[in-house]
Amino acid sequence: MILCITLVVASAALTHFSVRSAQGWLKKVLFALALSLLGAAFAFGDELGGFWPGVYVLLSVYFLTTVVTPWLVFFWRGLNDR
Repeated sequence: MILCITLVVASAALTHFSVRSAQGWLKKVLFALALSLLGAAFAFGDELGGFWPGVYVLLSVYFLTTVVTPWLVFFWRGLNDR
């Protein structure tokens, strides 16, 4: 279960980094790596109570993490500027 959640959070962080910060071929590589991590999390998602409950939990964590990461970056940069 921890592995699935960790894979999803890493996938969301890589998605955020590939969309916001990366350029050129690195953007494509990071996005492909993020999608493969998300696919691996779905493959292990049966541990969360079956396929569909696992998918719903993992997608919820993925979307929550992709929504929260820009705010974390914003606050992190704000703390470094002080």
